[in-house]
Amino acid sequence: MVGAPNALSINDKDHFSKSEAYYRFNNSYDAFITENKDRRSQIYVGANDGMLRAFDTDLNERWAFIPPSVMPILRNMIGTNGVGPGGGTSNSIFSVDGPITVKDIFTGGIWKTVLMGGLVWGGNSYYALDVTNPDTPTHLFTVNNDVANKVINYWNAAGEKSTFTYIASCNDFDCSKLGGAWSRPVIMLMPYGTEQRWVAAFVVAILVGHQLPALALAVHLAAMFMSLT
Repeated sequence: MVGAPNALSINDKDHFSKSEAYYRFNNSYDAFITENKDRRSQIYVGANDGMLRAFDTDLNERWAFIPPSVMPILRNMIGTNGVGPGGGTSNSIFSVDGPITVKDIFTGGIWKTVLMGGLVWGGNSYYALDVTNPDTPTHLFTVNNDVANKVINYWNAAGEKSTFTYIASCNDFDCSKLGGAWSRPVIMLMPYGTEQRWVAAFVVAILVGHQLPALALAVHLAAMFMSLT
């Protein structure tokens, strides 16, 4: 559940100059808290019908979002048996059933509440939304690693798709090692040269010896970082 912003803001440069708490204070996060103090709470849930769904606290559905990377697999929900268009049946698919994380980040000179989620079995893909206003969400980006074709598909805020081969540059990040989106993104502030940037960090598990994690002969863990600002 996501309610009004309430992250810690500390005015203590001597002891917390590199902390997120001081960064918030130094970038007027307190004003963002005041501006959104009456923001209603909302529940966000991913589902295998291909949608991230948003519910108010009375469990009324307010809206739903289909990540663009899910669109190609939605046709697999239509069965081939039965009578009439669509065959009269439906198939179960994996789609938007991955972990979700939400955090306030400072980007483009303003604070935003960002939701980020993955697809797990639905694909090697993560999506991000601006949910600062729970009634008017906006798409920030979606990224998908198409291993079969060795390309990265990237959808920008307007939903425009760009495709990059593994040997080409995909903006400022390389997602060719992105596997199944099982890991819950951890959004954090990290040093970047002389600045600080908000990034999403993932734990990537490379299994050796077997397809199933429980039966893997060995597991190698690595971290992957994706810049959000």
